[in-house]
Amino acid sequence: ACYTGRVNVARILVSHGADAGATNERLWGAMPPLHVAAQNGQLEAVKWLVEEIGQSLRMRDARGWDVLRGIRSDDDWKKIESHVACYQWVKSQIRRMAKG
Repeated sequence: ACYTGRVNVARILVSHGADAGATNERLWGAMPPLHVAAQNGQLEAVKWLVEEIGQSLRMRDARGWDVLRGIRSDDDWKKIESHVACYQWVKSQIRRMAKG
């Protein structure tokens, strides 16, 4: 659900016991939903996972990449408005956390 930005579906799944941090080796190479959402430019899903579910933007995937590195993994990420928006939001949140 986070891959496609369907936060309403993700909320329903979580309310019925789904783990919002569960990974799937076969589908996503064990990437956490936060990384999957961010790499696909799904800003609302990223915000939901961070602000409502409490996932950390410092989380790393199986490759050791943080969320920002994951977004930048697509050579054309700067040409895709939704990816740029995710990158900017994540970066602003990380800066805010660093300031305390």
